[in-house]
Amino acid sequence: MYRIILYTAAVSILFLTVFPRTSSADVIKLKDGTKIEGKIIAETDEQVVIQVGGKFKTIERSKIESIKRDDEGSEEKKEVKKKTDEELEQEKKKRKEKEKKKKDRTATKKLYDRWQRARIKVNCSKCKAVGGHKCRKCKGTGKVHPTWITKEREWIPCKKCEGDGLVTCKSCKGTGCNPTSIKTMFWEILDPGIKKREGVEGDMKGALEKGVETVKKSFGGFTCDSSLPELKKEVSVDKNLQIDIFGDWAVASWKCVGKGSSTWSEKVVFHKVDGKWYWALDKSPKEAQEGGE
Repeated sequence: MYRIILYTAAVSILFLTVFPRTSSADVIKLKDGTKIEGKIIAETDEQVVIQVGGKFKTIERSKIESIKRDDEGSEEKKEVKKKTDEELEQEKKKRKEKEKKKKDRTATKKLYDRWQRARIKVNCSKCKAVGGHKCRKCKGTGKVHPTWITKEREWIPCKKCEGDGLVTCKSCKGTGCNPTSIKTMFWEILDPGIKKREGVEGDMKGALEKGVETVKKSFGGFTCDSSLPELKKEVSVDKNLQIDIFGDWAVASWKCVGKGSSTWSEKVVFHKVDGKWYWALDKSPKEAQEGGE
């Protein structure tokens, strides 16, 4: 008998510890006349949650006729709940911003990899960016002997290379640039706003022609920022990549290694348009940072 009393007392203490009684009570009166007395712990526009003893009840507001709240400290309780809601909203906002930045960082990293692969291979590998091959008929001189023999042994322009000494490269069609790289950089990943401004929106051929001139730094290319890396220069890229996000703008920076182990830094700017990232060759890193603020 003594053991049963001790066991009952222990259970009672545990119950009170887990579900402590409230010193005050709120009263919910339902439309059917039922009264529920307890402590309101949460509310929404549709429901009210009340603690009755050690249990929680969720009541639809459509069934409630009235709510009588405990007057003692009610304003303080409301203020605490309000602050808690604000804190939760701030946490939610920060979490969304963090997820957005992570997504943007992943997207810009993929775009950078694609841009860098195209840039490194932008020179035609078949003709070594020359645009043509040494003419075999004239051995690059541009001149050949005539088919008849004259006293003066005159030379005439080679018909095969038209006197240039070079035969147009079939791979790059004389541009000296890799067509695949040009298409990637100046059509597929180029900022749509730049295409529109330069008058090649919907004109892939025109965009590629301007892209070739841009790589060669010739007249007729796209308008570029002065800090844009020299695209035609052959470099080895260090893997020390850093990407900074400024709203809808991003700046990728890295180090390059040239001949003689010389090193220097390069940067390019990316721009997000309609949820997708593109290469913005006309913007400087400073402009990108200011545009993102």
